[in-house]
Amino acid sequence: MVTPLRSRLIIPITIAAVLALAGCSTSTATSEPGATTPVPAAPGANTSVAPSSDQPAASQGLPQIETDFPPACEIATVDELAAIVGNPLADGVGFTNLTCDWEGDADLTSVALLLQPIPSAMCGEGLPDGESTDQFGVPASVGYGDAGNVPGAQVGACVDAGLVLVTVTGGYGAESDEARYTGQAVGVMELVLGRL
Repeated sequence: MVTPLRSRLIIPITIAAVLALAGCSTSTATSEPGATTPVPAAPGANTSVAPSSDQPAASQGLPQIETDFPPACEIATVDELAAIVGNPLADGVGFTNLTCDWEGDADLTSVALLLQPIPSAMCGEGLPDGESTDQFGVPASVGYGDAGNVPGAQVGACVDAGLVLVTVTGGYGAESDEARYTGQAVGVMELVLGRL
């Protein structure tokens, strides 16, 4: 369950990143027979398809955007992510096949993943403010912040398919610990990039 504070941090970051990088073009995706939901689409990206019964359960009912990325919630297991952040996490929940949030309890660490299909020339604009790093072999940066008593780190990387953003946030009132949260976000990014 997304806590109100975390939803104010993670969801706006995710939505802002999607909208900023997608520009003004949108496509539609069918989430229920006869229902149309607007979904941001990057310039030149293939538009959406309706979920079918042969898609994994994590993707059922979500607006789908065809990309070279696999579904975000299927890239890593909840157990793999829990091992990296050091606490139990809920199963991943996405808003489209390109987003996934694995929530910890209100006082524990959570993980969010955003995959954004954008042209490589635009990818650098979506990287988080922070230090550039070459540790992944692709353009990337690592940022850290402590907003509203919730510390967190974000790592962004530009791959052939587009932008990959990993956000790790501590629980409400958690102590600021840049090395811890940055290390966890880097660990999640390494896992994600190993699967792409």
